[in-house]
Amino acid sequence: MADITYIRTERGWLYLAAVLDLYSRKIVGWAMAPTMLAELVCTALQMAIVLRQPKPGLIVHTDRGSQRFLLNLKMERLWQRRYANPTEASADITHYIVAFHNTQRLQSTLGYRAPADYENAAA
Repeated sequence: MADITYIRTERGWLYLAAVLDLYSRKIVGWAMAPTMLAELVCTALQMAIVLRQPKPGLIVHTDRGSQRFLLNLKMERLWQRRYANPTEASADITHYIVAFHNTQRLQSTLGYRAPADYENAAA
């Protein structure tokens, strides 16, 4: 699933495209840029494809489960901080995804396990 949001910084907007794996709730692709062009979504999707190497026939949904991730990101991180510029915001968001959401944030739909733990248990 994929979605886009925008983040305010003191020096302009930053746009985030995120791709969420519905099975594990893990963010498997993301990209950020100061402009919202189609390339932003393509970059996030390419990251997800490289990471997951899906079989032909994969269907990508938009505006569904990833909205919940973006709401959590806003409530837990973005609304708690002020960013001086897009570079600072991008670094903080990447840290949130890699060091918190994918590895520590408990998901009720996964039996209150983190996405990485859920994937490891299924492997």
